[in-house]
Amino acid sequence: PPEDPAPAHLAARADALRGRFDDACAALVRVHAALPTHAPKLRPVLPFQDITDFAFWTHAASLVEASVSASYMCYRHAMHALEAGADVAEADARQVWTQVFQAQLALHMYEAASSTVLSMPFDDLRTTCITTLVTTLCHAHETHTLLRLDLLDWQPHVERTLSFLSLIRICRCRRCMRWSSRWAA
Repeated sequence: PPEDPAPAHLAARADALRGRFDDACAALVRVHAALPTHAPKLRPVLPFQDITDFAFWTHAASLVEASVSASYMCYRHAMHALEAGADVAEADARQVWTQVFQAQLALHMYEAASSTVLSMPFDDLRTTCITTLVTTLCHAHETHTLLRLDLLDWQPHVERTLSFLSLIRICRCRRCMRWSSRWAA
């Protein structure tokens, strides 16, 4: 039988506070496995009462947010709940989409980040994230990765972003040349 989730949840919180994120994640997975039969026992230790997969995993991500890989794992579970039809506020859904995308960038999972962006149901968020993806790839000198990504439908936006980044680089170079000429005089 699954263990009592309340003590396991408290152990996960303690592990997260001590920086033992892998242990915290393992405990959170065990807590989640026990939810179907032991949800009432968990209510006293959770900051919310409506225990859904989405609510649990976003809460779990907040516990391990100091570790990008651990919080990514939790946000992926929350994303699965969204994909399964979880009824959540749009702001909460946007937050999870954003966190998954940002974690993928931080973990250098560029192809996954591209897939996440193209799957986003929010056009304005998708546009912002494509700009962030292109900018991140350029700053990371990952132009070969950018060329491999399937962003054909977004080509005009990608080109505008690249043009803007080029303009910034030109301005920086001119500023550097002005500063170096002042020092040479």
